[in-house]
Amino acid sequence: MKVMMRKADLITAIVLLLFSAFVIWESSGMDLYVEFAPGYGFLPFWLGILMAILSILLFVDAWRRPAARDEPAPFPSRQALINIVLILIGLGMYAFLMEIAGYILDTVLLVLLLLGVVEKEKWATTLIVAVVITAALYVIFQVLLGVNLPKGIFGF
Repeated sequence: MKVMMRKADLITAIVLLLFSAFVIWESSGMDLYVEFAPGYGFLPFWLGILMAILSILLFVDAWRRPAARDEPAPFPSRQALINIVLILIGLGMYAFLMEIAGYILDTVLLVLLLLGVVEKEKWATTLIVAVVITAALYVIFQVLLGVNLPKGIFGF
C-alpha cells in the first residue's frame, strides 16, 4: 500500500524551511571566510541554504500531489521500533566508547551492529564492509585531512 502523506509533508517542509532560515541567520553572523580559508560559519551557512532548497522542493512536491489519495501514516512495526532503539543505543555506545576503544575498533563495531544486527546482512559481507568503511574514513580524516582520531587502550 502506497501511503501518501501530503499534509504531513507540507507541515514538515514549512518547519524545516523555518529552521533553515534560523540556521542561515545565525551562521551569517559568524565569519564565512578567514584569510584564504572557510570560517566557522561557512559549513552551517551552506548547509542551511541546502536545507532551505530541499524544504522548498518537498513543499512543492507535496503541494502538487493529489490530496484525494492521502491516507494516515501507519505506526511503525514492532521490528522497526526495535531497529530504531538498537540504532540509538549503538550511536550512544559509539560516542561513549570512542575514547576507550579508539576510532578504528569503535567504528568497526558500529558498522557491524548496523549492518549485521539491524539490517541482518550476511556476517562475512558485514565484516568486509565494516573494515572497508573504517579504513576509508581513516584514510580520509587521518591521512588526507590530518585530523587526529582517538586512539583507544589498544593503541590504535
